[in-house]
Amino acid sequence: MSAWAVSKVTSILCGKDLLIRRLQDRAGKPGPAAWWYRAARSMNEHTGELIAQLMDYSPDPEAALAYAMAARHRNPNLTAPNKQGPVVSVLR
Repeated sequence: MSAWAVSKVTSILCGKDLLIRRLQDRAGKPGPAAWWYRAARSMNEHTGELIAQLMDYSPDPEAALAYAMAARHRNPNLTAPNKQGPVVSVLR
């Protein structure tokens, strides 16, 4: 992926408040400061909001959630590891 594409994507994500960036020196390295990026919220918060939005479409949200939790426990392969992505630096 080109530097232009990375810059464009990070700009879009920052504009949507999905990514937070700050300009900071690169510790122990000479040269210009770099933009440091991190997710604006955790994966759990994002997933929770998606689930809440989907539950708005259910005639019985509690039953839908109970079914989803039961299905999750029946098939543990459906669960993904809970990982927060690393902070990424992009040179200015």
